[in-house]
Amino acid sequence: MKKADLAEHTLTALQEAAERRPGAAPEIAPALLKELNAVLADLQATRAELHEKDQALSAVHVELDRQRERCSEYAERLRTHEHFRITAESAPCALLMVNQAGEIVFANAQSEALFGYRRDELMGRPIEMLLPKAHQGKHVGQRANFLSGPHAARHMGAGRDLCCVRKDGSECPVEIGLTQIETAEGRLVLSSIVDITERRRLERQLEDRNCEIARTQALAVVGRMANMVAHDLRNPLSSIKMGLQILGKEPALHSGAEEQELKQIALEQVRYMEGILVDLLDYSRESPLKPEWLEIDKLLDAATLIVQKTVAERGARVTTHYQSGLPTLHCDGDKLRQVFSNLLVNAVQATEGIGDGAAEVHISTHLELGTDRPRIRVEIRDNGCGVEAGQEEKLFEPFYTTRAKGTGLGLAIVGSVVRQHHGKVHLASAGKRGTRAVVVLPTGPIVGSRESDFTDTREEDH
Repeated sequence: MKKADLAEHTLTALQEAAERRPGAAPEIAPALLKELNAVLADLQATRAELHEKDQALSAVHVELDRQRERCSEYAERLRTHEHFRITAESAPCALLMVNQAGEIVFANAQSEALFGYRRDELMGRPIEMLLPKAHQGKHVGQRANFLSGPHAARHMGAGRDLCCVRKDGSECPVEIGLTQIETAEGRLVLSSIVDITERRRLERQLEDRNCEIARTQALAVVGRMANMVAHDLRNPLSSIKMGLQILGKEPALHSGAEEQELKQIALEQVRYMEGILVDLLDYSRESPLKPEWLEIDKLLDAATLIVQKTVAERGARVTTHYQSGLPTLHCDGDKLRQVFSNLLVNAVQATEGIGDGAAEVHISTHLELGTDRPRIRVEIRDNGCGVEAGQEEKLFEPFYTTRAKGTGLGLAIVGSVVRQHHGKVHLASAGKRGTRAVVVLPTGPIVGSRESDFTDTREEDH
C-alpha cells in the first residue's frame, strides 16, 4: 500500500473509531496520530526527493538541448567541410592549404596531378619543397610577412616568372593566388596554383607568329626594293660587265699590265655587286618548294663541290662522316644545296687567319628519333674564330653581318629555306674554338610550306 493511501486509511479509521466509541478517542488518537505523523514525514521526504529528481531531470533536459545544438552545429560543419571538399576536388587548379608553420594541411586531386606527389606525401611537409632551391630560403620570410599582414587576397605571377618543382625535379611555370582564412586551429593560407605551361606555349607561338608577320612585311618591302634594284641596276651592270669582258680580251700589246689589272678588279667588283643582287632577289622571292626524294649525303657532296674553289683558296680541309642507312629526305634539292653551300662558305671564311693546312671543316650527319617522326641532323663544324655570345640569333636576321663585306642575307636565306622544310637551324659554339652550324630536318612528306612546329634543338648537345 502506498504511503498516501495508508495515511488516508489511518484518518478514516480514526474517524470511525471516534464515532463508535466517543469516550475512547483520547486513548486511540495518540497512537494513530504518531503513525500519521510518521507517514507525513515520509511524504515530505519523498516530496523533497521528487523535487531534487525533477531539478536533476530539468538539468538533463538542458544538457540534452545543449548537446542537440552542438550536434546540429557539428553536422553543419561536416556539411560545410564536405561542400568545401567537393568544391576543392572539382576545382580545375591545384589547391594547397598551409598553416602558420608553413606545413601543408590540405591538398586536392589537381595538386597530385600537378606536382606528381601522392596526397600523403604532401601532408605535413613544408611548402618550400615545391619551390626551386634558389627561392626556398627567402620564401620563409615572405610567407611570415604575408601571414602577419592584412587578410586581403593576393595574386602572384602576373608579369613574373614563377615556377614550381615537381617530384621528378622538373619545373613548370605557374600563377598563384593566396587567401588567408581564420579557423579554430589558427590562420591558414589557401593557395590556388594554375599551371600556365600551355599558356606560355601559346604566347610563344603568338610571338613567333607576330615575328613572322613582321618578317613577311619586311620581306615585302625588301621585295619591292629588290625588284626596283633589279630593273634599274642589273641591266646596267650586265652592260658594264660585258664591256669589261670585251676589253679584257684585247691583246696585251694595246694596254699595259696596270690597265689589265684595273679591268680585272672592275670585273670582280661587278660580279660582287651581281652577287648582292642575287641575294636580294633570293631573299625577297620566297618561291614555293619543289620537293623530291633525295639522299642527304649526295646533297652535302654537291654543296661541297659548289664551294670547292673557296675551300681551295683558303687552304681548308673538308672531312665528312655520314651515318649509313639514313632515310631519304622529301625536299627541294636546289634550295637545300644553297643552304649547305652558304653554311660551308661561312665555315671556311671563319677559318681565315689560320695557317695553311690547319683550317678544318667537318660535316657529319646522324638520325634523331623524335616524339612524332625521325629527323636528320646535319652538323657543319669549323675550327675558326667562333661566334660571340649573344650573336647566335642575330646572325639569322636579314642585313646583319659581322664582316666588312657582305649583305648579311646569307644566313637569313638559310633560315628561310629551313623553315620552309619544317626544320630548325642554329649556330653554337664548338668548344674552345670554332662554330657548329646545326640543321635538323624532318623525314617524311612535306605538307604545305608553313613553319615547323618541331621542338627547337638548340639546347641539345650531341
